[in-house]
Amino acid sequence: MVSIVGEKALLTDPGDCWAYGYDNSRRHALPQAVVFAVSHPQVVRIVTLCNRYSVALTPRGAGTGTTGATVPDHGGVVLSLEHMNRILHIDPDNRTARVEPGVTNQELQDALSKYGFFWPPDPT
Repeated sequence: MVSIVGEKALLTDPGDCWAYGYDNSRRHALPQAVVFAVSHPQVVRIVTLCNRYSVALTPRGAGTGTTGATVPDHGGVVLSLEHMNRILHIDPDNRTARVEPGVTNQELQDALSKYGFFWPPDPT
């Protein structure tokens, strides 16, 4: 894993991993490790590695969810995508936006407001 992301982008100390074991659902489960990806090729390599060794992998964006979907129920690795936070393209004519998974709702709202649009996420 270190060869993919570097030492600073991998957490293994339980105290460091604690915050990545819950979301706004109030559920909690401690991951064995947290890895921070910053690019699509890194994500591919991390997923491939975890699959090869049958390691549970829980992806996590900005950690603002309310459903427990980012809680690592089976331990393993949390793949944090919070640093993949770019708004890649807004197409006002087709009313579409392409964003990376770490973009927050507020960041998208702010970017869309320049075009007179807003992002109406479904309540969870």
